[in-house]
This record gives sequence, structure tokens and C-alpha cells, in this order.
Amino acid sequence: MTDRITTGMPVVDARGEEIGTVALVRPADPNAVTVEGAVDPQDAIGDEVPHPQVGDEPATAPDVAARLLRTGFIKISTTEPAALAGGVGYASVEQLAAVDAGVVRLAVPRSEVTPPA
Repeated sequence: MTDRITTGMPVVDARGEEIGTVALVRPADPNAVTVEGAVDPQDAIGDEVPHPQVGDEPATAPDVAARLLRTGFIKISTTEPAALAGGVGYASVEQLAAVDAGVVRLAVPRSEVTPPA
């Protein structure tokens, strides 16, 4: 599904409310880094899981970042603080319902969008 998503597309939640726009699209990477066991502090960027092709994204807890990298995700950005805490959120491909008419539709309400760490 990520192949039909581009940056700048509006994102609406399961209630049909616009919550922001796509700031980043990352397809699934089944070989992405995992956080099984301890993360070497010299390999980590703060509390984030590094990924050579993705950089610092997603900026979430290591276990959540590993899952998002493996499943694929979009980063959602907004200028309305009430739409997403901190103005940023992440939705896994599993949370996407559809992409139609130039709009990304989530299968979940905004409250289930993953916030940054």
C-alpha cells in the first residue's frame, strides 16, 4: 500500500477527521534491525533504533521503532496541536485502511497513532 502514498497527502483517521499530512513514507523491511536483547549504546541514537537507510526515523521507543521498520509506516505531521500530540505521529501499514482520491485513510482513531518518544 505504501507504493501509492506520497509526501504531502492528507491523512484522515477512522472517524473521517483530517489529522495531518504524510511527512515520510517507509515501506516494510522484514530485515530491519530488531531490539531483541540489549541495544549497544554505541549503536543506538539516544533511545532510538538506528537504521542505515532510514536514519533516525521512526523517533519512537526502540521496540516500537523495530516493529514499524519491519511492517512499514508513514509519519504524519500537523500544524494543529490538538490533532496529534507534539504535531507528529506514526501509523504502521497495518493501521492504514485505504488510499483513495489522494487521501490516506486510517483504520484507527487519532488516539491510536503512535506518538514520538
